[in-house]
Amino acid sequence: MPKLELFTGKKEIIIAVLLIASISMAIPAKVAQASPTIFTFSDKTIFLAATGATSATGPLPNLGQIPGGAAATQTVGNVTFSLSPPSSALFIGTGGAADWTVRLPGPDIGISDVENLNMDLASPVFSLGFDFVKPQTDPNVNAAFGNSTFTVTLKNGATTVDSFNFSSPSIAFPTDTADFVGVWSDAAFNRVEIRETVGGIDNEFFGQVYTGIAPPGGPVLTLFLNLTKTPDKLVAHPGETITYSYDVNVTGNGQGGAASVTDNKCSPSAVLGVDGFNIGDTVSKGFADAGEVWKFTCSVPVTTCFEHPIFNNATARVGTNFTGVVASSASASVACTAQPPVGGEILGVDSTSLFVAGALTNAGLIIPIVGVVAAGIIGFGLRKRIK
Repeated sequence: MPKLELFTGKKEIIIAVLLIASISMAIPAKVAQASPTIFTFSDKTIFLAATGATSATGPLPNLGQIPGGAAATQTVGNVTFSLSPPSSALFIGTGGAADWTVRLPGPDIGISDVENLNMDLASPVFSLGFDFVKPQTDPNVNAAFGNSTFTVTLKNGATTVDSFNFSSPSIAFPTDTADFVGVWSDAAFNRVEIRETVGGIDNEFFGQVYTGIAPPGGPVLTLFLNLTKTPDKLVAHPGETITYSYDVNVTGNGQGGAASVTDNKCSPSAVLGVDGFNIGDTVSKGFADAGEVWKFTCSVPVTTCFEHPIFNNATARVGTNFTGVVASSASASVACTAQPPVGGEILGVDSTSLFVAGALTNAGLIIPIVGVVAAGIIGFGLRKRIK
């Protein structure tokens, strides 16, 4: 059962940006199309805008530990929470004045032992998301810290619809930040099972749950690229180097995978920031978001002016889940000329080159030689007039 994924390996959960005018639209070749299909999100704003989902729980109540131990269940709004082994206790809020974590607003869901949480829904839905955090230095939590991977399984009754994984910490889910996990399926489901498949007894907390009843295929998200390519000089000479700068302007209202640039004369490389990502990747790391300007550069040595002008073409590309690969191209032309002579010439001999070549020791001979030649020419002219 396939998931539509952006073309990048940097995130364990994929921020889907879809949204296609019809689910039958062409899907990129890397993704097999079958039913059901799910789209996963790590951006809450995009998820809510795309799916039309609303809070199914509202702000969580501050109930403290739910009676029943490992068998505890608690309904909040349209969601009933329960546990699966080896989870041993369910908390919704602390029951006191303090909160489990300040990273999420209001009370949170905490679980003893590994975090295996079930969500049973009052009626079938097509989309579901939840707030999530893995604190490391949260002032309210003496948090053990370790790497965790979760599997999220969607079910309709006893039938599995599909599943996906997310990991924390990761690019999509760093520690000590309010994160979000969302999924949108073209097959309805009424139960979600979250299992910590990798990890130990450390701290992760869950917040509000959001659900939507609209299947994929409604709103349309777009992503556009505009590539500009600028050389560092307009005229080049053999022995010099031309350095090109590339700006990939991302516009629209969607999101795609990491931007890349190819050039038929060189191999552009990303201009990196201190965080190791493209210096223009400022919103969701590893993903091209509307409003970003990704930057690349490459250099080409000029060895000859056989090609004049020097012309090359570049293309920027970003993979998306809603229109496949979007691209933009740009060209640049640089004039190429041979180096001008170092000095003036006398009778076909570059006099300046004599000095440059080290003839300063014979400089006393140069002027007399030139004078003799000039005098001979003048004398020849006079003799012609005398005759």
